[in-house]
Amino acid sequence: MAKANITEYSATAGSNTEINGIDVSEGCSPATINNSIRELMSHLKNMDTGATSLTSPSGTNITATTALKTPAIQFTDGDAAIQIANGGGVTANNFSSTSVNIDGGAIDGITLGTNSAVTQAVIDNVNINGSTIGHTSDTDLMTVSSGLLTVAGEVSMTTLNIGGTNVTATATELNIIDGDATVGTTTPVAGDGIVTNDNGTMRQTSVDTFDTYLSQSSKTFTNKTIDADNNTVSNLEVDNLKSGVLDTDLASVSSSHDTIPSAKATKEFIETSATASANSATASANSATAAANSATAASNAQAAAEAALDTFDDRFLGVKSSNPSVDNDGNALADGAIYFDTTNNVMKVYDSGGSQWLQLTPTSTNQANINTVAAANSNISTVASGITNINTVATNISNVNTVASNIGTINTKATVEEATSLAIALG
Repeated sequence: MAKANITEYSATAGSNTEINGIDVSEGCSPATINNSIRELMSHLKNMDTGATSLTSPSGTNITATTALKTPAIQFTDGDAAIQIANGGGVTANNFSSTSVNIDGGAIDGITLGTNSAVTQAVIDNVNINGSTIGHTSDTDLMTVSSGLLTVAGEVSMTTLNIGGTNVTATATELNIIDGDATVGTTTPVAGDGIVTNDNGTMRQTSVDTFDTYLSQSSKTFTNKTIDADNNTVSNLEVDNLKSGVLDTDLASVSSSHDTIPSAKATKEFIETSATASANSATASANSATAAANSATAASNAQAAAEAALDTFDDRFLGVKSSNPSVDNDGNALADGAIYFDTTNNVMKVYDSGGSQWLQLTPTSTNQANINTVAAANSNISTVASGITNINTVATNISNVNTVASNIGTINTKATVEEATSLAIALG
């Protein structure tokens, strides 16, 4: 069968005995050499222009430069779009793609997000999607907006710092302020404090201060019993005396102001008062015991709260301008500790296994790089699929160069043979 283009040639030189029907076998007529060379040149040009589709690689305008050290795929104007360096490194200029899937390896020195935003990123198990940040099993744990971070789940921390001040209150104490329905019977003693609203500012004031205030105030006591044994009463005016007889419960007295209660009424009043005083003493003792128990419980709760806040303080290190080497107590960093980097405006988490701080959120530059990669996916996929063809071109180019160098030899041989034939014809 006539070999009409270069794809039909044989890699075995001795098998190539004709070119598109022109005989080039051993001992062929010299007259066929010129035509065969011209036919071969047309086949080569068809390969150069792309009129003949190569078996491998397929494509047009593929060149190699610097003696095959840096093969390149370029446009017809000579711009090298893709270059392959010695060792297999591929450089692509102005790379653009709508989707990229990179599985393995590392991405360094790139700009993400130049043309569009990255809609979602998963780093380890941390999922970042639009305005939400969370775990892959709880993707909307945190919602970020301008000046506001909303946490939808539970927050566990070692120390809560508000405006530069650590919050040391226990959860039980905070719940009391929030209107805890549990009401205790702890007896106030000297030095105890009462939380009050001081003209819009919450303060803790001692019961002694309240006692001083109340003792200096002019107040009217209604339906109150005065313990005469434990109190000194002065300037007491008693109205409603009852005909010289005082009722045992002192509910009323005679309207006469100058009569004195009877001895029987006085005795009964004193006995009743003594019983009431004894009952009051017992109640006070019980209150003191309850107060001691409450103080112990409060001390235990405070210790537990301080331990919990310290644990949180070791995990969430707050706002820093650079990567800290120790926690807020000066101890070794805990695995999973986090802080906000004000220099780069990103959240970072500490990996104790690698002894390094890992970035949780992208910087503005990272975001631009992510968007660029997102826009460059298809070209990366095309380059990946075409590497085999490019390597084949690199192998075959040497054969093309050999053909090109042999053409000069063939031309020289043809000239000599034509001159010899002419001399014989002229006799």
